[in-house]
Amino acid sequence: MADTSTITTLDQFKLSFPIRLLNRFGRWLEVLHLKTASINADSLIAQATRQTGLSDWGDSAFLDDYRVLIQNFERADGLSLLGRLAMRQEFLRILTNRLRHVELIKQHPEILDVPIQRPIFILGLPRTGTTLLHKLFAQDASMRVPLFWQLLSPFPLTADEREIQQRIRLADNTVKLSRFVAPLFRVIHQADAREPEECIFLLPHHLAYHGRGIIPNYIQWYLSRSAISDYRYYKQQLQILQWQQPVQHWVVKSPFHLFNLDILLEVFPDACIIQTHRDPTKVLPS
Repeated sequence: MADTSTITTLDQFKLSFPIRLLNRFGRWLEVLHLKTASINADSLIAQATRQTGLSDWGDSAFLDDYRVLIQNFERADGLSLLGRLAMRQEFLRILTNRLRHVELIKQHPEILDVPIQRPIFILGLPRTGTTLLHKLFAQDASMRVPLFWQLLSPFPLTADEREIQQRIRLADNTVKLSRFVAPLFRVIHQADAREPEECIFLLPHHLAYHGRGIIPNYIQWYLSRSAISDYRYYKQQLQILQWQQPVQHWVVKSPFHLFNLDILLEVFPDACIIQTHRDPTKVLPS
């Protein structure tokens, strides 16, 4: 095992050489005023519709709100070519999942009656042991933690086992790509398609986007709106996962729920909150 004490400086967490070369190529194209990896809401919405063969988005407010996010990244300063490609793929994932979500609920309205009873939310700040605690809960057979592949694609397309394996492979490819892009990121957070992961992937809007681009207008918009629709959508996705595989208790985690505890408790009134603590002078350097 590598000595992690020797790989903790920021300089060592740079992107891999091929990715740095790709981003440099993107900057050259920008100098020549050539548009690269355009992020456009209309084209992404049309692509999601073509890809799924579906067109019902449910509540129209979902698309209106999601346009705000996409347009903020479209106008973001300093976004690299890799960043644009990554955000396009992320937006397409959310949009296609939304279409499949609405279609599945129409086919099986009983999903909305699936009870989510006393879910456990681990909400400590980053670097306070939340991942360790989450994986510890996962060892209890009576607890259910969402796995990375389920979070990326919660919605079954068919009952075929081959379809499930395809969803797992897609998550595996995501993990492999992240390791190629930033090989040492695993020192901070070890991702695996078949392991527990943060439930943030079920939320269409969250403050983690702040770390992916300079989008101050989106942050102001997000903090000024009610997140109730986001958390109702989040709950429905847990219901879909539970409908596929009945569980006793959910255990989920993400520090970004801390910004919406009132909304979280409105949607999950019997939730159990666990907040981890650590000396701030150790959390911030970590």
